[in-house]
Amino acid sequence: MAAVKRRPAEEDNFEEPKVPATPISMEKQILAALGTPPNLYKVQVANVGEQRWRVNIRVYAESTESNNTVQVSKVAHSYYLKTDEKGKITNLEVIEKVY
Repeated sequence: MAAVKRRPAEEDNFEEPKVPATPISMEKQILAALGTPPNLYKVQVANVGEQRWRVNIRVYAESTESNNTVQVSKVAHSYYLKTDEKGKITNLEVIEKVY
């Protein structure tokens, strides 16, 4: 059996694979910084270009309907965030711990 030859040029140029941010990974970081609001409905995460994100934290709200058959949510917090190439939020300081 022949030994495997190393390719030093390729190994010297090896870069750690980039893990892009995902809404789920961002949601975990955001809720860790903010805390979990009571009546949390959803965390909306939308990419608005490269590594920039719009985040809305929606909570269940009181319905003004008399029969109360419609479930209502409202935006409790809204942020504009940036991530690095590995998906870590770089400006978490804009999120104040509330809950």
